[in-house]
Formats: sequence, structure tokens, C-alpha cells
Amino acid sequence: MKKTTSLQPVDFEIIDKIKYPIIFRKSGFEFTDPCPFCSQKHKHGMTLGHRLPHCIPPYSKMIVLSDGTEVKQEAGYLLREY
Repeated sequence: MKKTTSLQPVDFEIIDKIKYPIIFRKSGFEFTDPCPFCSQKHKHGMTLGHRLPHCIPPYSKMIVLSDGTEVKQEAGYLLREY
């Protein structure tokens, strides 16, 4: 798995027919790699899975997934570890 950066298309997973971008963090750490929506690192608890972005101020920015699909920040992302 590759790290999330805002300079490349974002990896994704499909859950219940919905495509979610993946944001990564180093295993055992609370801070993520840079968010694909705001390019900042976010702090999440140790639970992985679907999360709402902690972007401040909230962004309604669209990002492009690795398959070309555009998604909005409001849908959230999947937190995964490497």
C-alpha cells in the first residue's frame, strides 16, 4: 500500500457500493499522513475504518481517486495503517 499524498491520485476502497478515499498512518500512531482534502495531518483515535475528516476549516473540495472518480470530503475516508 502506498502513502496518501495530495500530489497523486488517491487509493480507495468500496464499501456498500460507495467509494471512499484511503488515508494512511504509521501503525500505532494517532496522526495520519497528509489528508488528500486539506494536506494536513489529522489525529484520530486508534480505531481504523470509516472516519470523518478533521479538516479545519471544513472543505468541500473534490479529490480524484486512482480510478478517476471524483469524491467530496463530506463522505469521509477510510483510515488504514502501514
